[in-house]
Amino acid sequence: KPPGIGLGAANPAAPSAAADGAAENGAPASEATVTLSLAYESAVASRAAFDAAFRQDVAASLGVGESAVAVIAVSAGSTVVDFSAAGAGDVAGRLRDSGFTTPHL
Repeated sequence: KPPGIGLGAANPAAPSAAADGAAENGAPASEATVTLSLAYESAVASRAAFDAAFRQDVAASLGVGESAVAVIAVSAGSTVVDFSAAGAGDVAGRLRDSGFTTPHL
């Protein structure tokens, strides 16, 4: 698991719908940005595996299904991941409060 994780709301004033709209409970998706202490080259070398592991870690931390988590973009600067999670409310706040970890990355 990466030693450093930074969290921030991507646009807290305007949560967006996930790729499939709202979650089963009707709540809209919330977007956030996570900065991981992980080499960007490692993340993009096997992007599909990275995305799957990231979705799994976020879903476990938020208590939502993996299908509710959508990776929007991965960029350099360590590894910066923009994502949304449907039906999770304030994603950045919840991940901060839960002590978000990334055991699958």
